[in-house]
Amino acid sequence: MAYRIIIRDRALDDLRTIVAWYAATSTIHVRDRLEREFETAWEHLSEWPYIGRAGPNAWHSLALARFPYTTWYRVFDDAGIVRIRRILHDRDDPLKRPD
Repeated sequence: MAYRIIIRDRALDDLRTIVAWYAATSTIHVRDRLEREFETAWEHLSEWPYIGRAGPNAWHSLALARFPYTTWYRVFDDAGIVRIRRILHDRDDPLKRPD
């Protein structure tokens, strides 16, 4: 069973900021690779929601392979949902992580 991915507003803001930064500082090919990597990671989450690392308070994290960003999410098995809460740069302040 594939889980439905729900991206919270804060995570969408994170994603828009990340993509805008790459659009301003990199080639379109790099930005396209970034977007494809997020899409692939989230497709994997849909199929295998526990693929990421387990963290505190039922949070999980999934790092991208080629870019320094991590998706923070929770799995709701009863509803068949993966809810993405934040997308953070790997060097971001740990206090920004979901609690």
